[in-house]
Amino acid sequence: MVTVYAEDNPILPVPTYCPDVDPEDRTIHLAHEYDCTKFYKCIGGNKVELLCPFMDKAKTRRLHFNKVLQVCDLPARANCNSPAVQTTPRSKDEWTPEWTCGNRPVGTYLPHKTRCHLFYQCTSYGQVLQRCAEGLVFNPYAQVCDKSGKCVVTDVCKDYRNTEGSYLPDPLSCKNVYYCKEETTEKYSCDENAEWSTQSDKCLPADQANCSRKL
Repeated sequence: MVTVYAEDNPILPVPTYCPDVDPEDRTIHLAHEYDCTKFYKCIGGNKVELLCPFMDKAKTRRLHFNKVLQVCDLPARANCNSPAVQTTPRSKDEWTPEWTCGNRPVGTYLPHKTRCHLFYQCTSYGQVLQRCAEGLVFNPYAQVCDKSGKCVVTDVCKDYRNTEGSYLPDPLSCKNVYYCKEETTEKYSCDENAEWSTQSDKCLPADQANCSRKL
């Protein structure tokens, strides 16, 4: 149970998804799937992964995300029980974050690092890239493609399926842009005094780019 004090402002019910339209009165944050020191910031329906700050001067330990208060907090207060910090054995239907087959049994399926609709099948001769049907994403917990939305990928282009590349502006910076391809994501930055223009699909002088994204 999360510790809540009188001066706290708990957010209930606890957010579990990013709305398509951001609320005007607050920013929505989501707990990370398996790392207590990480969380997501919701921007225009998209999840942007962020990291909690260090809690000691030696920079050896980080704060944990408190999903009720929507802030990074002391671990004792946050009471995060994500798989990454659990000390008890996990049940067999829980997915341990791994991206390569290694010594995993033949027939195991693993998520792709950057795309929700891609996954790998572990075979006796290596891992084979597979694709989910249109409208489905790979669910590593159930080991199937479904509509559950249980994609563990955090890449900014995770939902991109086209074979042709396309630019995606950085939701947090006017300086950066991502080039999404079917399997890869490339990040580019505009030169000093330039910003990315979504209208022109190129870097322009800051006073011409007309960028209004949050920084």
